[in-house]
Amino acid sequence: MLLATAVNALYVLLIQVVALLSLDAESFGQFSLQYLVFALASSISLSFVSEAWIRTDLYGAGRSSWASYSAVSVYLAAAAAVVAAAVGFVVEGTPAPALIGGTAVGAAVYRGSARFFFTRENSPVIVGDAIGVVFILAGWLAAALTGTLSLLAVTAIWAIGAIGSSLFSRPPRLIRPRIIPLWYRRHRASIVPLLRDSVLMDAGAVGTPYIMLPMLGVAQFGIYRAVSNLSAPARLLLTPLRPVLMSTPIARQRRASWLGAVVGTSVLIGAAAFLLLAVADAVDLFGVVGDLAAYAVPVAIYVAFNSIGSYYMIVARGHLAPRPLFLGRAFHTTVAIALPIAGTLLGGLEGAIWGYTMCTALWATGWSVLVLSRRGA
Repeated sequence: MLLATAVNALYVLLIQVVALLSLDAESFGQFSLQYLVFALASSISLSFVSEAWIRTDLYGAGRSSWASYSAVSVYLAAAAAVVAAAVGFVVEGTPAPALIGGTAVGAAVYRGSARFFFTRENSPVIVGDAIGVVFILAGWLAAALTGTLSLLAVTAIWAIGAIGSSLFSRPPRLIRPRIIPLWYRRHRASIVPLLRDSVLMDAGAVGTPYIMLPMLGVAQFGIYRAVSNLSAPARLLLTPLRPVLMSTPIARQRRASWLGAVVGTSVLIGAAAFLLLAVADAVDLFGVVGDLAAYAVPVAIYVAFNSIGSYYMIVARGHLAPRPLFLGRAFHTTVAIALPIAGTLLGGLEGAIWGYTMCTALWATGWSVLVLSRRGA
């Protein structure tokens, strides 16, 4: 489990590292606009398919089959690919990077959903992740050696890695689209609170950056989005563990040793982010990471609180009843929209980053309190 988790984290993180180190702030901002579509689609897929499937198994009518699970996953991934391609075309104005980005998003969304199923079933998942890592590293090396690193090249590397990883998942069962309403009716009791939670979450996590784009401009928007990417390692270590964390009894979260491990690990991750940016500043590192070094203090605080909040948010989505889940998300979304926008209006890019840090500290605290004070669903 530990090795599989590490390889998956490396696979998903690697394309973000490639983009951070290879693209200037403006190009990274353009890349982030399509990556946000992937984040939105992954969130919807979790609520409508993966987490609804596991909650229905834990608290409801039993476990659905791979045939229906995979078919719904494919339809959602295809829809995500179309939306991502449309966003890419609007941003860049040319069809090639838009189509390549759409392909990357669709393949990555399907792979994430399939991997969730296999993890819950205790099936091997490491091969697909390892193939994705190899393909991304090979593409990055080839582009660097040939001097062709660009936004188009990074998007193509992402697509190659996502397709390679998806090919080593179990082939989906292609069922007619009527499987979607059938799936919804079977899992409705879980889908409704989870999807409502995701819509509120995405309003802050995805909607707010799009609102801030015209305020900051593409280049500063790229630097702002890089803050979130630095917290990716912690989130990605948690992502493949979602089925495990959601199945862990909520009473275990109240143990002092467990709480200490979560907080202590998060502080160490924040310190590591600070050191990384200090090194980037000292060696004048190329890419948008170098631009982010001037904001090392708020970024480190953000990364630490994001790690805590991401952990407790996963636990909450697995166990909390609909009402506390909704209240937690409503608070999360309110601060996630209000503080970054207010910071941008008051202080430009620096204000945006501090606003992002403050809102993260608040919502992380909110999820922690909800989980530690509730008995569960």
